[in-house]
This record gives sequence, structure tokens and C-alpha cells, in this order.
Amino acid sequence: MLVLATDTLGRLAFAPLQIPAGIVIALVGCPFFVVLLWRRRDAL
Repeated sequence: MLVLATDTLGRLAFAPLQIPAGIVIALVGCPFFVVLLWRRRDAL
């Protein structure tokens, strides 16, 4: 579902251009993992 959503977002964000799904996943996933790492560091 994540790949489908990011592919759709990449196609619709800038209508004539297409952003690859991998780039959109990276933009969404990177902050998510940074927050996870930050919380894990605080738990130690």
C-alpha cells in the first residue's frame, strides 16, 4: 500500500512531471526512521 500511495502521489504532485516512487518513499521514510532512532536513543 505504501508503494501504491507514493507512486500515486509522485504522479499527481507535479502533474506533467513524474517523481519516482523511491524518492517519495525516501522523503516519507527518512523522517519516520529519524524519529524512531531519536526515541530509541532516549529510551537507553
